[in-house]
Amino acid sequence: MFDEKKIYVLLIEDDEDDYIITQDLLLELPHAKYHLDWVTNLEDAKGKLEERSFDVCLCDYRLGSENGLDFLKYAVQNYPRIPVVMLTGQDDLETDNLALKIGAADYLVKGQINSTLLGRSIRYSIEQIRDRERIRKSESELQKSNATKDKFFSIIAHDLRSPFTALLSLSDILLEHFGELDDETKKEYIGMIRESSENTFKLIENLLEWSRVQRGTIEINPEQFRLAGMVRRILNLHKQIADNKGIEMQHGIDETETVYADPNMVETVIRNLVLNAIKFTGRDGWIRVDCERTDGMTRIQVKDNGTGMDEKTMGKLFNIEENKSTPGTDGETGTGLGLILCREFVAINRGDIDVESEPGKGSIFTVTLPSGEEGSQVQPDPGR
Repeated sequence: MFDEKKIYVLLIEDDEDDYIITQDLLLELPHAKYHLDWVTNLEDAKGKLEERSFDVCLCDYRLGSENGLDFLKYAVQNYPRIPVVMLTGQDDLETDNLALKIGAADYLVKGQINSTLLGRSIRYSIEQIRDRERIRKSESELQKSNATKDKFFSIIAHDLRSPFTALLSLSDILLEHFGELDDETKKEYIGMIRESSENTFKLIENLLEWSRVQRGTIEINPEQFRLAGMVRRILNLHKQIADNKGIEMQHGIDETETVYADPNMVETVIRNLVLNAIKFTGRDGWIRVDCERTDGMTRIQVKDNGTGMDEKTMGKLFNIEENKSTPGTDGETGTGLGLILCREFVAINRGDIDVESEPGKGSIFTVTLPSGEEGSQVQPDPGR
């Protein structure tokens, strides 16, 4: 249904009489309210488009020494969401077809225009653009849905299959050669099974959370809570993995710092960022979690002195269609799903996530979330 609010029309016409006729025709139209801006040349028309947003342009085919088709080409390229209706003094089928081929929404012959015809052309042209936008949006959502599905199947086919293959292989060795293996070797195999199981469990956790986001079934329960305890717990839980690589992990978060968000989602975000930092930090490296409050927002930063990234890699991190996980400093594998889940959870909690990095100089992931209201009830540290 066409929305009959005030419609902003730009008329590009070098004949003042035609401007007056167009203005009168618009005034004759019932219900709809039109605001008409008039310019006489292409340069002024371009300037008007920069100044304000128009719903439709009416452009004369002949503008003295200028050709209205030149404006049409410019508008189609630079303002594709503004339809252009071409006006001409002659009923010329060849010009009509050329204008429509370039991208005109309609083509009207001046001597044959009445208020009803002009109003219908404007309405249909605007609705045509809206339909095109709806189709474009639908296609974009379909592409995203297909990329999500492809990512999901890729994870199931490869990233879940591989660790289970390793688990079965190690278990078979232990079952078949248990009596032949010394205690140190048994312990090593059990440790490998434990690590593989833990990584697989985390992957399944991420998959389940991610699928709930995609289906729109995830619940958000925001509350104001202190951050330090949660960060301590996350660092402690992953201390063994970091110790195995000789990585020192610290945090510098004040006990009074708070966040207003869903605690489970925030924990998932920080956990994934810490695990990502461990993965790409070499032996004897360091990881640090800090935060600061600015204008009612808390900025949480997970910093490391790991391998870092170039601009091209950073541009793909949060894009499911392009994100391709790379091996860690000890050959650790992954899916890239954790960072995509971070972006989803941060957005749900009205926040932002960003990254700064340079190859060989480490990375800084910054998550910005609402701090909460001063003096409101603060929940205990989730990490205590």
